[in-house]
Amino acid sequence: MPEQITEIIIIARYILIALAIVGVIVLAFGIYHRNKKLIGRGAYLIILSIVVSVCGYVIYEKTKQRTYQMLQNTYITY
Repeated sequence: MPEQITEIIIIARYILIALAIVGVIVLAFGIYHRNKKLIGRGAYLIILSIVVSVCGYVIYEKTKQRTYQMLQNTYITY
């Protein structure tokens, strides 16, 4: 189970990196053409990717901590 969560989080990180790159491209294109609408969209994409990345990091750390605690509380009897 923890391996699956880790794989999902790695894929999500790549998606968020791609989202941030698209945001930077849209922002640069908006600045180049002096289009306020594109500048706003690019900025929103960058902010969205940062916020979701921080939330994902917090969720990952909490999941890792809970998994560690669960494994520590598991008793194996023979």
